[in-house]
Amino acid sequence: MGIAKMATEPIYPQRNQSIDPPGFRPFNLNLFRLVWRSTFVVFTTIISMLLLFFNVVVGLLDAFGFWPLTVYFPVEMYIAQKKIPKWSTRWVCLQILSVGSLIISVVAATGSVAGIVLDLKAYKPFKTTY
Repeated sequence: MGIAKMATEPIYPQRNQSIDPPGFRPFNLNLFRLVWRSTFVVFTTIISMLLLFFNVVVGLLDAFGFWPLTVYFPVEMYIAQKKIPKWSTRWVCLQILSVGSLIISVVAATGSVAGIVLDLKAYKPFKTTY
């Protein structure tokens, strides 16, 4: 077996097991996929149970991602593409829009951090209250 052949061989088993349950049609089962997917589901379920305040964490991530992805980069690309001169009325209005959106994102991030701090004070893993 050459080095090129060894480098292209998978490091995990890819064999499909043919299973023929009575009363059903036969199907192929890949043991690696079954174990990997089951492990992934268990892991994500445990993480979601630990993060009872998941919506606040998502809000924090949204606050960090909103301004640069939705406002800043598109506005700067528009200014560069249309060759808008600095300090023109359109350029100033676009910069005001960008700064206003930045302020909203900072306020949203601050609110999310405050929500996380409040939730951490009363946080008990794997406990539910109704």
